[in-house]
Amino acid sequence: MALSLSSSSGAEERDWLLVSMHVTLSVFYATLSAISCWSMVKRCRRRHATSSMKNKWQIWFHVIFILGCWTRSIYFALVCAKTDIIPKAVDSFLNYFPSYLYFSCYFIVIICWAEIYHSKLSSSSRLTFRVLQIILITVNCCLYLFLVSIAFAYIGEYLSDGVISGTLNFVLILVTISVYFLLAFGFLLYGCLILHKLVSQHNIGVSPTARAVLPRVIGLTLMCTCCFVTRAILMIVTINITVSESYWWADITYYLGLEILPLILMLVLLRVQSTQKQKKPPIEIDDTLKQPLMNPDNIQ
Repeated sequence: MALSLSSSSGAEERDWLLVSMHVTLSVFYATLSAISCWSMVKRCRRRHATSSMKNKWQIWFHVIFILGCWTRSIYFALVCAKTDIIPKAVDSFLNYFPSYLYFSCYFIVIICWAEIYHSKLSSSSRLTFRVLQIILITVNCCLYLFLVSIAFAYIGEYLSDGVISGTLNFVLILVTISVYFLLAFGFLLYGCLILHKLVSQHNIGVSPTARAVLPRVIGLTLMCTCCFVTRAILMIVTINITVSESYWWADITYYLGLEILPLILMLVLLRVQSTQKQKKPPIEIDDTLKQPLMNPDNIQ
């Protein structure tokens, strides 16, 4: 539906659509946080849930995921309220902070996938995993330090001049684009490596592990890689462009397709479940399919 910006009725309808869109996004993120919270509680209640490092990584995944969803939900709620009194520095921080929290979630998945691939290989391969783990954790910590530094720089410029420098925005966007490309490379690399490991070590037609894990790895690898590359390209294309409010559908299309959908896919594919039933004694499934994409003991 075309909205006329010259008529007052058209402007009112456009404002109503914008508010409805942002309310919908806020509810979506709040719902995702509730689902993740339920999954985390369910995992914590399981026996010895926090006894191993892989389970601790999963707990941290949900904690960071919940914080990111609530921050994003609050951000869109504030956008709906049209709180013009909020400084641009705070607005920018609330906009980028959830993305960096989600970066941590994606880094955790890559670390778990790297452990799946490098486990029970040569000592040099296990050393590669330990080095990669240290590098990813260090990169993640540096990203948070960078974001906090940008936030303080925003506040300093706002208090001194009342305006925000375009240079700071450019640096923040440039770093965010680089992280998207890094995550896309990480998911594509270890997704392909795990697929190769499954195909080489399992009979796809017989192994229940391979049949369950293969489509999940393919789905998550393709979805996350495509979304990361698309978001990076869109940020490059629109780096000097402000999207007009007449495109009321832009935010909901962007966040639903490129952020919420991958997050939902992660929750679905990484959730604790056992979809196959043990029908015959020769095939023991126990915990094999309950957490196939974040448990290195499942794919050997």
